[in-house]
Amino acid sequence: MSRTALLPARGRPRAEQAGQVDERILEAAWAVLLEVGPEVLTLDRVAAAARASKQTIYARHDGKLALLHAVLASRVSAATAGLDILAEAGTAHAAFLDLLLRAVVAFGQPEKLMLDRVIDWIDAASGEAEARPTRAALADQFCAMMAAHMATAAGRWGLVVADPTMAARYWVEGVLGHLRCMAGNEAGQGVWATCFTTYFLRGVAGG
Repeated sequence: MSRTALLPARGRPRAEQAGQVDERILEAAWAVLLEVGPEVLTLDRVAAAARASKQTIYARHDGKLALLHAVLASRVSAATAGLDILAEAGTAHAAFLDLLLRAVVAFGQPEKLMLDRVIDWIDAASGEAEARPTRAALADQFCAMMAAHMATAAGRWGLVVADPTMAARYWVEGVLGHLRCMAGNEAGQGVWATCFTTYFLRGVAGG
């Protein structure tokens, strides 16, 4: 093998390599967050965990706030990857129960607790702690997904919902509120999920 074949390629990294670096930085930032939280996280810590230079991070993210925005987007995208699909089930109750259980797993601890802290830190660092625009934007995103599920259920099971937007928000706030209150206690999770789904469908569609 020639000596030159052992040397790293010079110039800009290929798109595949750049993507791997991006992913490594975000994964490292998440690992640091789980260890010390957003308040103590620094780009030096992330650079060390990612085995990258601060200049490499700055080339992709304009500081800590931008990096945490990217981490949040990445973690939410991963957590919701399968939640935009309503299961092919025999009944609406079975389909929405399945969705609910998947949502609880997707946003269980420690994912949910740390995402909560990151969201609050981002809004505080942006000077918008009272308005909480980041949390509101995520809630709107989940509500839009749930409203789409309402439309799917209407076509599949004849589910009639007078106000899909309000129904979607009720479901999202119920699930996120439950996760915030459960504090790691998963006992009776299945019973809660079944009861919530039953009351939800009765409330929004009388079924």
